[in-house]
Amino acid sequence: MPIKLVFLFSLFCFWANAQESELSNDPHWLKLLHYSRNSSDIKSGKFFISPEGSHDPQAELKATISRLKDSREIYCRFPARRAWLEKKGIHFPKYECLDFEAYTRKNEVKSISLIFASGFLGNPASYFGHPLIKFNFKDERSPLDLLDLAINYGAFTPQDIDPASYMVKGAFGGFDAGFTTVDFFFHKNNYSELELRDLWEYELNLNQEQRDEIVAHVWEMKQAKITYYFASDNCAYRVGELLEMVTGKSFNQRGLPFAIPVSLFHKIHDYHLVENIKLHPSRQTRLRGKVRTLNKREYSVLKEITNDIDSLSDSGFKSLNTEEKSRTLETAMDYFSYRQVENEDPKLKTSKRKVLQERVKLPPSKNQWWEIPQRPPHEAQKPIMTQFSGFHSEKFGNGGHFRFRPAFYDLVSPDIARPLYSSLSVLDTEISVTKDRLWLKNLNFLSIESLNLSKTGLKGDGGYAWRVLFGADQMNLTCNTCTVPKVEFGVGKAFEMSDWLLIYAMIDPRFQTQFEGSGYLSVRPNLATLITITDDLRIHAAAGRRFYLDRNKKAENIYHIEARLGSHRSWDIRINYQEHIDRRYGLGIGLYW
Repeated sequence: MPIKLVFLFSLFCFWANAQESELSNDPHWLKLLHYSRNSSDIKSGKFFISPEGSHDPQAELKATISRLKDSREIYCRFPARRAWLEKKGIHFPKYECLDFEAYTRKNEVKSISLIFASGFLGNPASYFGHPLIKFNFKDERSPLDLLDLAINYGAFTPQDIDPASYMVKGAFGGFDAGFTTVDFFFHKNNYSELELRDLWEYELNLNQEQRDEIVAHVWEMKQAKITYYFASDNCAYRVGELLEMVTGKSFNQRGLPFAIPVSLFHKIHDYHLVENIKLHPSRQTRLRGKVRTLNKREYSVLKEITNDIDSLSDSGFKSLNTEEKSRTLETAMDYFSYRQVENEDPKLKTSKRKVLQERVKLPPSKNQWWEIPQRPPHEAQKPIMTQFSGFHSEKFGNGGHFRFRPAFYDLVSPDIARPLYSSLSVLDTEISVTKDRLWLKNLNFLSIESLNLSKTGLKGDGGYAWRVLFGADQMNLTCNTCTVPKVEFGVGKAFEMSDWLLIYAMIDPRFQTQFEGSGYLSVRPNLATLITITDDLRIHAAAGRRFYLDRNKKAENIYHIEARLGSHRSWDIRINYQEHIDRRYGLGIGLYW
């Protein structure tokens, strides 16, 4: 071979290798392979073409380019990789991909939505809400959007796993996870109808290229399995990663050991990626809206029907006009459907059937139901709180207070896109400091409280208030070296006195390590109130008396008052008073991010 040709061939090989090296280190290629640091997070071999693809992006690039040219299977399995390489000037033969065309309904995905399923306190995996991706195949929304595709990222868990194993494995990487695709109807029924969770749909204003890449990459991810971690590598992280890939914007908080679903919705709002917002109300929300629509006579008859189905034959129901009967019966049908959730009492099924039989006797009607006003999740305070306070203590004088709560909200937080009148926090840490002292006041690993209040006044709506807390705190406010581990439980009942006032009573047993004759068990009856004056002003006040079952330590009164001023997503002001032997007055600002 002439020296000139050898030189040109060598130059071409050098150029080709340099191009491959540049492409294989392109951030977008690494995102398509889900690389973090020096290897891919994906552990499924079918996701890679090269045997070294999980740790060598250049080997995977070479194998991808080669096989896309000569394999229909690879060409159809990796449409996102192919589209990106074609943008880089590498061309491939055209193959027909019938399965992918069926998946996209011949490229009829008109828009993509991100859906937030509000928190559900009946399942630890659902406390913080959950994001879904939805492929919309119609320009105008109708009930047929139930046949759109919903894409879920979650752990693959056995159905018969016990709660303790579930939490341990979920926390320490004991499950595989991945993306699954089903009709939206499946998730709407599971979340809205069975778990009574509102669904907030955010339609995204992505361009065609961005939509196509999400659709194509989700198709590729059918082959992928990833180790699941409940706090960090979870649904929020992986959905955020997908949005990062197509928008180039940051959705995951770097350097934090957790990812919170609702943060995605703050981000898409802040990045102006929202085209439209739609609420899919839960069965419970719809019932409460219908109850609010009824007039006094209708509501009185409804209560009679829900307490005794035979009251359909009484004069009260018969005295209603046709329109009133229609509204009352339709509300009663929703009520019995709501009660049937996780309740297999055959009487409920029989009652619902009798109500339906009465309803079909009446002419059709189009009742206008009252819609409960609700605000979407991006208007809530952001989930991570950092609070700085000043305080005055009768024993310690003036001091400062620092609080860090990675997630999520408390009783005085605004009730936006979360269970009403509840609190949920993780790793809530409080540190107090004076001029010569610094100490840990509280460290609550997990704290959950639900007042479980009835919003309709009907039997079975609401129930007992409850709370559970695992952590450590001071035995009382006078000592700074008496922080003890504790487990607290509580049960009680809440009552709504008006739209702005509720009261509740609760009894809290507490297990702790012994300190100065305290014993290991105490009990505290509490009486508390929650006052919502405006969106910007809510007050929580509680009074209780702790009795130590070891009589060496006297009973102690405990009082707490906290007021929130402001409802901005990023800040509020808190005023508080605490009394537990010592008295403390505090004023602070909370920053949310």
